[in-house]
Amino acid sequence: MVSVFRRIRNGSSHSVSGSKDSSRHDYEDPDLDTSKHEGPFVDLDDVTGDCSAEQTSQRESMAEFVRGADEQFAEMCVSTNRGSFRSVKLSELHKPMRLLGSGEFCTAYLTQLDGKEVVVKMLKPEQRDNPTAAADLQSEIYLMISMKHRNVLRAIAMGRDEHGLPFLVVEKLATILANELPKPVDSVPFWTRKAQTKKWPLSRALHVAIELAQSLDYCHSRCFTGWRVLHRDLKPNNIGFADDGRLILFDFGLAKLWKITEGDDGTEVRKLTGNTGSLRYMAPEVALSKAYSHKAEVFAFATLLWQMIAHERPFKDCDVNTFYRRVCNQGERPKVPSGVPPPLADLLHSCWKAEVNERPDFPEVIATLTDILGAEASKK
Repeated sequence: MVSVFRRIRNGSSHSVSGSKDSSRHDYEDPDLDTSKHEGPFVDLDDVTGDCSAEQTSQRESMAEFVRGADEQFAEMCVSTNRGSFRSVKLSELHKPMRLLGSGEFCTAYLTQLDGKEVVVKMLKPEQRDNPTAAADLQSEIYLMISMKHRNVLRAIAMGRDEHGLPFLVVEKLATILANELPKPVDSVPFWTRKAQTKKWPLSRALHVAIELAQSLDYCHSRCFTGWRVLHRDLKPNNIGFADDGRLILFDFGLAKLWKITEGDDGTEVRKLTGNTGSLRYMAPEVALSKAYSHKAEVFAFATLLWQMIAHERPFKDCDVNTFYRRVCNQGERPKVPSGVPPPLADLLHSCWKAEVNERPDFPEVIATLTDILGAEASKK
């Protein structure tokens, strides 16, 4: 989602991503950080149709626009949200709105609704005729109005602008993970770098990782009965923090619904759109356009956790071709820093396994990280 968040600050591709961050001093290959799109899947004429408040219209829209949804899912969500979600007019938002930033498809503005600061996410004017842009935003809106978790960005309201195009009103974030992590060694003075790394002791990385794992466990197992939500674009630019310090997962523009079939024990893989997300954090099976599952996000999670404890950008010396050769084909993984507790190193290696079904699920990840955090606290 654009950000306060960051589609925004880096003007990258589809997500709040950072593919054109001028502060980068490691390998300058924007394709490694750019979010890849799944492509159009509805006609723009359908996206810009009348936004009816009737439940039938809501159900039909949700089934049509959310990737992987069907009528059963739409009925469940409409029933859950009946009378609990707000539709607003653009005129209800405080003017003037302050530009937070723009990306390829969307722009985010800081504004007020009912006297409280909020962020509104809208299509850029030049994207109004782009079916991919409109469909991505509409899919994200219908998902987010149905998701309720302390570590998932809270959707406040939705509406349509004067052109009939959708917009989403969400809570304001205090910052994003990309802004909090230490900057590359050669981009800041050594004393600045030292101060930044000092702010990321192992205990902080573990706390953040546990909350991220909880948000993903919610998406995979607890959000919708009988369904999983695959985020498909995990990276520091899509992880934020609320004013109270809570981790917030956002930007569901590439998310995909996965209907759990009868007898599915979590080992099923499907031929979904490959090369979706940001390559630096992408599981090999996704990058290679092979069949994949929610376990691809376990791989991405481990890479994010490694970045928080190693204070380095993963695969910083790779371009796209090198990434495919070394990571996807030769099985290279980030080197775990010395001094990392053995159980944590074991967890990282387990999450990075090439065999998808040998990777742990997030309840196991959460339990392991909680034990490690407790062991670290007992040493003090």
